[in-house]
Amino acid sequence: MASLTIRIPEDEKTLIQDFARFSGKSVSTTIRDIVLEKLEDEYDMKVAREYESAEEHVTYAWEDVKKELGL
Repeated sequence: MASLTIRIPEDEKTLIQDFARFSGKSVSTTIRDIVLEKLEDEYDMKVAREYESAEEHVTYAWEDVKKELGL
């Protein structure tokens, strides 16, 4: 497994350690989870923006979806 070193102020280190302890995870797991979640969110937003800017895309009103599904 690879290792990564980051430099942060002491107060931020304490904040991260406290959050990790509160979450019941190690600091490494906490940071990895947060970074990967942020990357996934950014990727999802990029895909959504590309879809919205495409010439052809279909959207449906919520009421139409419910009617189609018989809800």
